[in-house]
Amino acid sequence: MNQIFVRPFRSEDTEKLLTWSTRNPAWDKDILKYPSSRALVAFNSTGTVAFLPIQQPLMMEAMAFHPLVTDPQKALAMKELTHGLILYTYSLGAGEIYFLGSDETTNDFAQRQGFRKLEWPVYRVRVQDLEAGGGGNGSAT
Repeated sequence: MNQIFVRPFRSEDTEKLLTWSTRNPAWDKDILKYPSSRALVAFNSTGTVAFLPIQQPLMMEAMAFHPLVTDPQKALAMKELTHGLILYTYSLGAGEIYFLGSDETTNDFAQRQGFRKLEWPVYRVRVQDLEAGGGGNGSAT
């Protein structure tokens, strides 16, 4: 089996990427329009094997409120922080913001702020855990 290597995406890869991407129903045609998006190319001695578009979305984490805050104050704080995050996202050249809903009240809030529920599983890897033996199967192949 040929070795597979990785290199950055080049402009001459565009046509091939766009042609291949039509075979994947999860492909987002706008992903490469975000200024902060990039792509990696897997290749071997016979040519390109695969493309991996990479974006840098922002991820909203769990909020921490003052213990005596009222529900209306929480709602207003979440709204203003979300609007601030939208501005920050634009300034970074990112194109998406993610919110992992764990509470029906905040899930409803997110939908009112323009977030759409995704129907796909979400997976995470903390890269520091990979070094500590917490991820992968330890195989070099």
